[in-house]
Amino acid sequence: MGDFSAVKWPKERFNSLFCSRSAKDFNYFIHEAGLVDIKMGGNRFTCFRNRDLKLSKLDRFLVCPSFIGLIPSATVTALPMKLSDHCPILLSSTWNDFGPPPFKLFNSWMLKDGFKHVFIKAWNSFKGFGNPDQHLAAKLKHVKDELKRWRAMNYQKEEEDIRKIQKMVNDLRSGS
Repeated sequence: MGDFSAVKWPKERFNSLFCSRSAKDFNYFIHEAGLVDIKMGGNRFTCFRNRDLKLSKLDRFLVCPSFIGLIPSATVTALPMKLSDHCPILLSSTWNDFGPPPFKLFNSWMLKDGFKHVFIKAWNSFKGFGNPDQHLAAKLKHVKDELKRWRAMNYQKEEEDIRKIQKMVNDLRSGS
């Protein structure tokens, strides 16, 4: 890890010259060494020169594939710049498991008749107790259950509509 004094792509520089030869050599080195550049979050650039006029992503963690195999949850974050012209970068291997998502919700459902009514009714009709986390989890479960019932009722109608449309298309194709 560290300052490699080279970037991989033009988008990793702003207001400074991109040297395609240097980038090609750097990418070749990474490839030939069998290294992986861990995707970085936080700041897009890690080096700030001339009072933020020249920005580059020079700092990174390059690891071997077996590292990723051992620590698949590894993440890199570019922290805010404080004392240097470079941002410190942090490699973290903490696994944050927040449990399963409360429920699946497809954006297309929001366009269907009745969705908004069912959602608002379920959200407003919930009566719960407990600490805020438990209350929210129970409320989301209540909304999920109501949306499941709504989907089950509408699913059969949608399937019938699909069959009718498929029949119309087949009839048009056959010229009937």
